[in-house]
Amino acid sequence: MAEYIVSNKHKDNEYGTVGLSTNVFESIAKASLEEISNVALADSSFSRFKKSISCKVVRNSLAVTLNVLAKTGANVNKLCDNIQEKLHDDLIAMTSFKDVVVNVNVVGFYGEQV
Repeated sequence: MAEYIVSNKHKDNEYGTVGLSTNVFESIAKASLEEISNVALADSSFSRFKKSISCKVVRNSLAVTLNVLAKTGANVNKLCDNIQEKLHDDLIAMTSFKDVVVNVNVVGFYGEQV
């Protein structure tokens, strides 16, 4: 399986560039999602895709797509906003990659109604 490397050159740094694998972004997304309540990553049985988290570079911006399950009774709009904001902030803080787009797909629900 081919691995895609994203290069990030700081404008104020003349020492070189930093190359990050898309697996790094996926790991950050997974760790960030674990800190949010009322949400879980969807496994392959809930999604037609093989992975719950996918990352790709589109027009010099990083696009991260998450397939998640929301807890029954949770406010889905607020939950998606929280996921997007947290993941966006964490990716910028941990990688200094400025152009980040976070897409959240709620593919199902889990748990009993509160």
